[in-house]
Formats: sequence, C-alpha cells, structure tokens
Amino acid sequence: MSLTAHPSEIAENAWQSCVNLRIKVTRGGEPLKLLDYLFDPKKQLETVEAELQRTGNIQNIVICRTVPGRTVSELAHNFKQVARLNPKVDKVIAHYSISLPIEDSVQVEQAAMYEISRMLLKQLGHGRCPYVGVEHHDTNHRHWHLAASTVDYDGMWVGNSFDRYRIRQLEKDLELRFSLKQTQTRPTAAVRNLSTGEYRQKRRTGRLLPKERLWAALDECLPMSTSLTRLVMELRVKYPDISIQLKEKAGAHVGISFAVDGVAFSGGKLGRAYSLNGLRRYHGVQHRADSKELVDEILALPLAECKSLYQDMEERLRIEHEQSDIEVEPRPQLEF
Repeated sequence: MSLTAHPSEIAENAWQSCVNLRIKVTRGGEPLKLLDYLFDPKKQLETVEAELQRTGNIQNIVICRTVPGRTVSELAHNFKQVARLNPKVDKVIAHYSISLPIEDSVQVEQAAMYEISRMLLKQLGHGRCPYVGVEHHDTNHRHWHLAASTVDYDGMWVGNSFDRYRIRQLEKDLELRFSLKQTQTRPTAAVRNLSTGEYRQKRRTGRLLPKERLWAALDECLPMSTSLTRLVMELRVKYPDISIQLKEKAGAHVGISFAVDGVAFSGGKLGRAYSLNGLRRYHGVQHRADSKELVDEILALPLAECKSLYQDMEERLRIEHEQSDIEVEPRPQLEF
C-alpha cells in the first residue's frame, strides 16, 4: 500500500491482530498529507484534542524529532526544503508505524518509545534525516507513527533495498533489547537461521550477510512466481548480481543453488522452503520436466536479452488482461 491511499488505511492494517511488536513502512511524495494524518487531533486524548484543534501547536505531543516546526504546515515546509536537496527523489517521505501488543503497552513508556524510534531510524538509514514522531491514542494497543525524510541533510538518498527483511530483523532486536514479548515460532516456510560464525560476522560488520541478501531477494520474487521459469527470470532481472545454478541428474533438475558476493548456498542450506522441493511445497513454484530446456536457456541468456524477454512477457500479460476484460490493478513499471 502506498501513500496515495489515505494513511489511516495503513494504520488500520497495522493494528489488527497485534500480538508482537510490529513495524510497517510505506513511502510517498506528499509530506503534508502524511503529517495531517499523524497530527490529526482525533487521534489524541480528549484532554489534548481541543487544544490541538484550537492552536495547531504540535510541540507538546511530539515523541522525537530532528526537524523544527510548531505546526503541521511548518513541518511539511521544512521536510520539502530538505527534499529539494535531491530533486531526483520522488518518494521523499517514509511513514513508519510501530505497534505493541497489549501485554507490552503498559510497561513501555514514552522514554522507551523515544529510544525505540531513534534505534529504528538509525538502523534504517535515517539517522541524519529530518524526522518526527507522535503517539496515537485511538486503539487499545500502544502505537505511534514516524515521518522520516528519504533525503538526508547532505542531500543523500536513503534507499529502501531489503527494507522488509531488515525490519523483520529489527523487530527481533528491539524485542530483546527492550524485554518485549517474543515473536512466536515461525512456520516451516519462514524458518531460516544464521550459524554462530555468521552471527559473529554480522555483529562485527553490521552489514547484511550474503545469506540474508538471498533470503530477501527470494522473498520478494517468490510471491509472483508460480513456476521455476518465472522465478529465475524475476531473480535475474531484479537481482543481476545473484547467480542461480541447477543440479542435474539423469536429464532432470534435482537441486538448486544461489550465490551472491562470491558466496554460494544450496537451496536447502538457506532453509527447507528454498530447496527445489521446498519451493514447490511451500511456495507453489512448479517445475515440469518439459520446461527444463526453457529454464536452462533463460539461465544462459545475456542479461540484456533476459531483461528484454521479461519486458515482452509483461507486455503480453497486460494485453491478455485487457482482451479478457478482466479488471486488474495496473502493474508497476519496472526500471532497469
């Protein structure tokens, strides 16, 4: 969901069935629209609502900030001023929503909310960006919202590569650091583990490991891949630095491996759900014997030809949808 939808839709989804710390993120290009929602007087306690409606002064309800402004208009103006430092960025503001389960809502006070917000924003690259946070009081869960510029004070863009995976990891780190309710055991399809050595390397470097990059790339491409052919094309086009190899036996594919940054893993080493059988069982990725030759050809194609083939396939799908008179949402235009 993007910020072209009203932010209240994002918030409503974020707070349903909240059983653990949850962080949601969207990006958009309208700071004023987002800030109007974040500082909506109806989201505040009754004792604050009337005063906020009367004066428009938001200073007493701000949790954290690195951007000046007494009113929503002033805040929006200052966000836009920084965004102008990098005119190439369209989605200039990120909206993070953080919710706690009821069990943790009482023990987490505003000081902890401040520390959680600072840690979150720093880890996701917004440490030198304008940002502001505010708590909402319209649900039975403690929850708050952060608006953060995607352009920092030096004009540098804060990218969002692997955001979804980094946020899941950050949720676990925050649960441990602030003694919150721990995330429940995941289903087999979601289980993946780092070795002791990998954990040590991650602590030492603070960077995503090759295994984590592969998990994130696969998790992005799998939802739209019903066949191994499609998965291979999605990975090659969207993540050209990832290589894929298929193991053969008796003229059939019997295994799959992935490599990035010079490090290779068999699908099974990434987790049961990423072996060739796991892709079919847990993600519905089918691979018929008669498609083996096509998959091999796609793997052997130069990247430019693979991208061209992918674009042709997307165009054919679009035309088929139009001809069948089925109402579908437009697919985002891929940029290569």
